[in-house]
Amino acid sequence: MTGHVVARSGFADKHPIDRAIGYGIAWHEGQLFGWVNELVGVLTAFGLMLLAVSGAVMWWRRRPGGSLGAPPRPSDAKLRVVAAITLVAAALLPMLALSLVLLFAIDRLFLPLWPAAARWLDRTRPA
Repeated sequence: MTGHVVARSGFADKHPIDRAIGYGIAWHEGQLFGWVNELVGVLTAFGLMLLAVSGAVMWWRRRPGGSLGAPPRPSDAKLRVVAAITLVAAALLPMLALSLVLLFAIDRLFLPLWPAAARWLDRTRPA
């Protein structure tokens, strides 16, 4: 009631995990090392953009003409493992599950109605 400080807790008094999270947040926000931290963030963003664009360009140049250039279907054993991992991930991530349902609907309902797209996606083979 008098306005006197009764207790004080600083950064050094926090649990080590809280301090590590605080450092991580400051690094992520670009506040840990000033302009150097921001420069590293900008260079990282440019590097990721370059990686995405160069990957798409390399795929575009190497794909077979007139199709997506999808790899051949893997063995059934590998498909079962991938399906199990995908189902677990979809159970934990609802937006992943929603996007998988949407892709399944497009694959089964719309591609048979659009043969040119099915050929380009290489979906003319039996699944």
